[in-house]
Amino acid sequence: MVTMMNARTGRTVRTGMTGLTAIARAESCR
Repeated sequence: MVTMMNARTGRTVRTGMTGLTAIARAESCR
């Protein structure tokens, strides 16, 4: 999960950690 998200949100993390948190929350809820 972290690897897949890291690759896809890798670009988001650079722009802002908010994007990563939002995605992580949606995946965690799932």
